[in-house]
Amino acid sequence: MWRNNKGKEILLGQIELKEGRLILEANSRERGDQGRPILETSLAIAHEDVTRTVRHEIRAGRLDKDPRVVPPDALPPEVNEALVLDHLSRHYRKWLDEAIPALDDRTPRGAAKDERLREKLVGRIRDLEATYQQALKCGDPAYDPSWMCELR
Repeated sequence: MWRNNKGKEILLGQIELKEGRLILEANSRERGDQGRPILETSLAIAHEDVTRTVRHEIRAGRLDKDPRVVPPDALPPEVNEALVLDHLSRHYRKWLDEAIPALDDRTPRGAAKDERLREKLVGRIRDLEATYQQALKCGDPAYDPSWMCELR
């Protein structure tokens, strides 16, 4: 809290201890600047312009053009693998019930019941299994599609 020249109390922001850092969060730079002297007597404080920092990182080639996209090698391998496998799992569970042009616009579930389309479907799943085997060989996140053959 800070008192203005009329004696009115004004909330300058929130102070939070997070991961070993004391952070003053204010809703404006001005209030942050007013809160700074209160804390500066015993602390080191820095202001970071996030937009400027992200632009600098992009120009330096350390981020993709879209700052929301994190390069896969920036994540720990186990996190990257978990994210990829979760995405593929959700994708292929939905894929089973989507019309596929290569299956005459039938869903994979529907194609499995049609003797004429079943062979095409098995071919698509075999392609997925080959992709899985290749990913295993390369050490990439590998999604195992074998569960699809068990569905009826």
